[in-house]
Amino acid sequence: MFPALIQKETLSFLAEKTKYQAKCRPPLLQAVNQPYLEDLRRDGMIVIPDFVSPETVQEILQEVQRNTDLLTDQPSAPFKLANYVIEEANVVLPSTESFFEHPLLSELARNYISQNVILYRKQISLKAHIGLENPVHFFHFDHWQHRLKARLFLTDVTRENAPLIYLKGSHKSGFWKLQKEIEFYKYYKFDDHGNYLTDAAQYAGHFFLPEILELKNKLGFEEYIGTVKAGTAIIFDAKGLHRGTTLEKGKRLFLSSAFNLEGWSYNPGKWEKIES
Repeated sequence: MFPALIQKETLSFLAEKTKYQAKCRPPLLQAVNQPYLEDLRRDGMIVIPDFVSPETVQEILQEVQRNTDLLTDQPSAPFKLANYVIEEANVVLPSTESFFEHPLLSELARNYISQNVILYRKQISLKAHIGLENPVHFFHFDHWQHRLKARLFLTDVTRENAPLIYLKGSHKSGFWKLQKEIEFYKYYKFDDHGNYLTDAAQYAGHFFLPEILELKNKLGFEEYIGTVKAGTAIIFDAKGLHRGTTLEKGKRLFLSSAFNLEGWSYNPGKWEKIES
């Protein structure tokens, strides 16, 4: 650990992180969404059942069937890390705009990160391949910066339908995460076509089982397993440790939005770690 701290790249990362944190100045006044905000700050995630009505879920699903081939046996959407993904889903599916532009999401982002946030993702994601493994099934963070993500589930998710797993409390900074953040800063890079520059890039920010067991034991991180009903929203800071799981049965379909501090780097579409 300590040899890394004297490297030039490490000092560069610490300076960049300090600059980023200085820009993250959410308002001090109590927010309208204060209970949600307090839970988000404490755990790094919140779950809101019935975020939209069953009627709204059905309206979106019908539009998916009319306007895309996602729910067919051979979707034509780009296939990224075990998911079929349509970017700018609101263009193809106008009924989804009410979720992506929901005032609660933008207000939470402003109060959690900063008044100067940007919504940089409007995506629909389908997981349909049974038993397919990929690197995001290891616990990982998406970035050392905030990545406030919101998922609206359009299908029920059981233990067999590839639920998200999140370690509550792991979004907070600490010495335990520093080495992984430095490695991420060093290796998580792409070429002009959005391909990883090195094999190490796809594993940047990943933790493996012995490390996770030690973190749970020492820091008391609680594991949340996202088994939810359609219409539920899970909102989480992907700066915290989370992982995907293997699809064992059926299909999993959700909308996904993401916020970050305006003016700071993010990797839209295929350049960012795709939904778990």
